[in-house]
Amino acid sequence: MTDYDLFNIHDLDPIPDYFSFQDTIDSFQDLPKKRPIDQLDESSFLPGTLEYKKARKKRQNRESASRSRARKKIELTSLDTTLSQIAEINQKLTLENAALKAENGMLKKELEFYKGFVKNDEPKMKGNKASTGWLAVSVVLSMICMVLVTHEEGGQAVNMGGRSLKSMKQNKFLNNEESNYSMIMVVVLGLAAAACAWKYFHK
Repeated sequence: MTDYDLFNIHDLDPIPDYFSFQDTIDSFQDLPKKRPIDQLDESSFLPGTLEYKKARKKRQNRESASRSRARKKIELTSLDTTLSQIAEINQKLTLENAALKAENGMLKKELEFYKGFVKNDEPKMKGNKASTGWLAVSVVLSMICMVLVTHEEGGQAVNMGGRSLKSMKQNKFLNNEESNYSMIMVVVLGLAAAACAWKYFHK
C-alpha cells in the first residue's frame, strides 16, 4: 500500500467481518465453568493444608446452618399446629361460655319465679298453720272427752262390783251429781272440739 492509497482509503475494500460481538459473548459462555474456591470441599485440597482446613470448616458451617434451618422449620410447623389447636379450643370454650351464660340466665329467671310463687303463698301457708292448730285443739278436746266418758263408765262398773246394793243406794245422790258434772264437761269439751273442727274445715 502506497502513500497515495492511504490518502484514498475510502476507495479501499471493507475489511471482512470475521467475527462479531455476539460471537465473542458466545465464546465466553462456552468456556468451562470453574467453581469458586469458597465453594470447593476439602476433597479438592490436600489434607493438612490451610485450604483444606478452610474448606472443611465451611462445609461444617453449611451443614450446621442446614440443620438449624431444618430445626426452625420443624419448630414453625409445631407452632402452627399448636396455634391451630389453641384457636379450636378457644372457639369451643367461647361456645361453652355462651351456653353457660344462657343457662345461668334461665336459672335466675326460674329462681325469681319460685321466689314470687313462695311469696304469694305465704298467707295461705299461715292460714294452713292456723287451721292445723284448730284441728290439733279439736283432737285434744275429743280425746279428753273420750277419757272422761271411759273413766265414768269404769268407775260405775267398779262401784257395782265392789259395793253392796245398800251402799250404792246411799251414795246414789252423790254419784248422780258426779255423773251430771262429768256429762256437762263432756258436752262442753265436745262443743269446743266441734267448734275447732268447724274452724279447721272452713278456714
